[in-house]
Amino acid sequence: MNLARVAPMASVLLLLAGCGDKASEQRRLGEIASRMRAADGVKRLRETFNKGDCKAIYAQADFYFREFELPEEWLTECAAMQARLGKWRSFTADQGLRPGMSAGNAVFDNGAFHMIVHWNTLYAPARLMYLFLQSGETEIQVPPRRNLPRHPGPSLTDPPARRGLPVV
Repeated sequence: MNLARVAPMASVLLLLAGCGDKASEQRRLGEIASRMRAADGVKRLRETFNKGDCKAIYAQADFYFREFELPEEWLTECAAMQARLGKWRSFTADQGLRPGMSAGNAVFDNGAFHMIVHWNTLYAPARLMYLFLQSGETEIQVPPRRNLPRHPGPSLTDPPARRGLPVV
C-alpha cells in the first residue's frame, strides 16, 4: 500500500479518535457539573424551606415548575408541608443517579421520606422543576399530577428549548 495514501487517512482517523475522547470527556465533565449543581440545589432548597421562605423557593424555581404550579397554590402547599413535616433535618442521597436528579432519604422533624427532585442544571444555581416525597401511603408531589402534561412527551430533564419552552 502506498504510504502517501495511508498517511492522510491515518491522520484523519487519529483526529476523529481524539475528538471522540474529547467529546466523551466533555460529556463526563458536564454530568459531574450537573450532579454538583443538583446537590447544591438540595442544600439551598433545604435552607430556604427551613427559613419558611416559600416565596423564594417559587421565585428561584424553573419555568417548568412555575408553568404547572400557580404561586398561590405553591404558597398554600408549601405552608402545609412545613406545618406537617416540620424542619428538614438531613438528606442522604442515593448513588448512581442520572444528572439533573436528586433522590434519597430526607429526614424531617415529623418523619423520614423518600425524596426525588428534578433540577434544571443548565443554570447555576440549579432550578427546581419537580419535587416528590413518599413515606408509606403518604405522597407529596409538586407540581401535582393533575397539573402535569400527559406522556408521551418531552422528558422533565430535557432542556427548555427541546420541551418547547422559552430559554431564560
